Amino acid sequence: MTMSIRIKVRPPDTDNVAKVIVFDRAGKILLLKRRVDQRYPGQWDLPGGHLVDGEAWIDGARREVKEETNLDLLDLEEIFREGRRRYFKSTSFSGSLFADADLPEHDEFLWICPTKISQLKNIGDIYVRAIERAQK
Repeated sequence: MTMSIRIKVRPPDTDNVAKVIVFDRAGKILLLKRRVDQRYPGQWDLPGGHLVDGEAWIDGARREVKEETNLDLLDLEEIFREGRRRYFKSTSFSGSLFADADLPEHDEFLWICPTKISQLKNIGDIYVRAIERAQK
């Protein structure tokens, strides 16, 4: 008797990146701090990442947020595009956020009021602009 083992192979990543500004009910925004062993260590980041080959933008944004935070986005709206990046916003989600120790790609998370974003150190200007656009 022979057994067959099926291994699911994920298609390769593309250069396309989807980032999501996730708002909670109080209007705060979710930020993730990149691990020291990752590119841009210690930088505050928006949830999201590279799409895989053949993946739709919306699907990639949802998948990346789920992988990084454990949250399921219930709504998703594209805000703007910049090169190979698309920025989305979400104001409704289900699930529970990973504890800091369980975050797969980040050291910690932070829910922050949008008016305090500019006071943060170690956040990219493009993220600050994306958050400003998401509030409109």
